[in-house]
Amino acid sequence: MSASAPPPTPTGGESDDEDAQETALLALHSRALRRLHSSIEHHLRSPLNSIGLNLELLAVEIADLARRDDRDDAQEGRESLSEVLAALRGGYARLIGNVDTVLETVLPGSAGRVETLDLAQLARRIADLGGTESVLLRASWRADIPPVPVTLKTRRDVVVTALLLVVCSALEHAGTAARIAFSLSSDSESAEIRVEVEPCRQDEPTATARECGHWLPLLARRLGGSYGEGADERAFRLHLSLPRLFGADAC
Repeated sequence: MSASAPPPTPTGGESDDEDAQETALLALHSRALRRLHSSIEHHLRSPLNSIGLNLELLAVEIADLARRDDRDDAQEGRESLSEVLAALRGGYARLIGNVDTVLETVLPGSAGRVETLDLAQLARRIADLGGTESVLLRASWRADIPPVPVTLKTRRDVVVTALLLVVCSALEHAGTAARIAFSLSSDSESAEIRVEVEPCRQDEPTATARECGHWLPLLARRLGGSYGEGADERAFRLHLSLPRLFGADAC
């Protein structure tokens, strides 16, 4: 991901400036997805491979069951068949959930539209992408996200892009055998994403890391929130705070 210039600042609410900012946001979103392409591919291929394998096993079990005459053998065959069917149902459920994850990240919603969303569900799905990608870095990934909804009325498209950049930033700052902790907390007024990467890289930040550090504060301000990051010789940390209500709705 190459570094890019900051979005133009709106002057007098001119539509050309707003269009330019939306175009820049879409380009940023696309680059973040490319950084996570291995994880997205795995999320789709893994359950499909599991379903395909179990379909082959199912065909074998059905053919074997048809040849059995002994009652005990037939009962054993039915139990084996039930196990294969359970594995197929599990693979199908995983696939449906993973397709939802990919659709929410690839197609985050209409530009500029303010809507109610469950940040916990969205963060959980995007954190899953980061967890899969961390395997390639031989890093450990821990996500601490509440099991209950954390509702925000905000711009989904900007929130999705911001969360993708948070995950990309965490991965880019991860050192050898890093431990990455991703968490979400909330109160009545705001929700906060926190990430800690330990140990962090000690060399110069990558172009992707620099771009995340440049854009995340801008996206946070666009949502009425705040962003901060910092690193020492031990760890890299970031936090993204978002209001529960966006803009005029907070008044």
